[in-house]
Amino acid sequence: MKKIAKQAQIDFSVVVACYNPDLEKLKKTIISIENQLGEVKFEIIISDDGSQKDYKDEIKNWADNMFFDNIIYNFLPNNVGTVKNFLSATKIANGKYIKPISPGDYLFDANALCKYKKAFEENDASLVFGKMAYYDSHKKRILHKSAPINKDLFKGKNLLFGIIDMGDFISGASIAMLKETMQKYLEEIAPYSVLLEDVPLTYLSVLNDDKVFGIEDFVVWYEFGTGVSTQKESKLKGQINEDFNQVLDYLYTKYPEKMKNWKRIRQGHKKIFDFPRKIYKIKQFFAIFTKINAKFCQMQQFLDYKPKYKLVDFVKHGDERGMLIAVENQKDVPFDIKRVYYIFDTLKDVRRGFHAHKNLQQVLICVSGKCKIHIDDGNKTFEVPLEDSSRGLYLSNDVWREMYDFSPDAVLVVLASEIYNEKDYIRNYDDFIKYIKEKK
Repeated sequence: MKKIAKQAQIDFSVVVACYNPDLEKLKKTIISIENQLGEVKFEIIISDDGSQKDYKDEIKNWADNMFFDNIIYNFLPNNVGTVKNFLSATKIANGKYIKPISPGDYLFDANALCKYKKAFEENDASLVFGKMAYYDSHKKRILHKSAPINKDLFKGKNLLFGIIDMGDFISGASIAMLKETMQKYLEEIAPYSVLLEDVPLTYLSVLNDDKVFGIEDFVVWYEFGTGVSTQKESKLKGQINEDFNQVLDYLYTKYPEKMKNWKRIRQGHKKIFDFPRKIYKIKQFFAIFTKINAKFCQMQQFLDYKPKYKLVDFVKHGDERGMLIAVENQKDVPFDIKRVYYIFDTLKDVRRGFHAHKNLQQVLICVSGKCKIHIDDGNKTFEVPLEDSSRGLYLSNDVWREMYDFSPDAVLVVLASEIYNEKDYIRNYDDFIKYIKEKK
């Protein structure tokens, strides 16, 4: 598969930080990113922290079949911890901004990255965060939780008091940062922290008076109770506590005046902060009853990805007598087959197709010989070789296609979801581009 169109300047490098990930959750996280629409350019960096089972081959094969051509694979040979894993990803990132995310957490909707981009550009921000929809994957329900608790933090008010003194926090799952700023801060905290990256990043942003902006809208689905920091019983919590104490001791030596209240709390002088912290607890109590405008089914629908095109591998059955491949409706192909035709004896220099369909779906299989398929969705263009009878190319509607470079023995079989209908064809490329733009 060869992509022949290049993206413009990259806005976001979305870093999917992995350690012994769940493969299906990782796929869904990638889908939530690939589903992004609007005027935003992005790449995905899968950064694995030396997992015992990293699924590199599986995820790469799946991504290639789905034509996800914007993924960078950063698989570390050894386990170095979350901080250094993220740091290694920032060093190969091409985006202006970094959006960290983990398998099982998902961008909230197709406009999530656009929300971040707008917040960065309109507010000249260094760190942007937003609301998260907490969910329980086992009970399949939305949880009434909020981080941060105090809504003033979304407006950039009282950040030092709220985050440093009161212990309110901005979840790392919801933040995005300028690449240079994130890289600088990760390098700064790396000597003191192994696993904890989000608290130090937000603390440093606040202590350095960086512009922090909160989006008062959902940007992330957050899986609660499965991560290192939210699991009730985690073997790594001891390391996180050690990271927290070491980082804050370091920050106190660098920012003694701004960290003085934290130091007094640490030394046992807690009573003077009892009242303001009680106010925070009351706000947390009322946050539980805040209406959450998100539903679990909404997340499921967003992640129900329907690609415009993908490569399909068919199961081969065989023994000493030979090989057999069976193709069944709604199982091996994602539609009911209503028409089958095949193309053969096509001269090598002949180019065929030159059309798109408004409704028709197809699967193309070169059952003998080989050929190439040129596909164009109005945004990206690919050249796809078909040279394996056990692999087909699925094309949805709204995809321009041309078939060419047929070998003398090529037989291209086409499975179609509808009977022939000339009105379904778009045979002029300019009309196709116009049609796609109008649909957007």
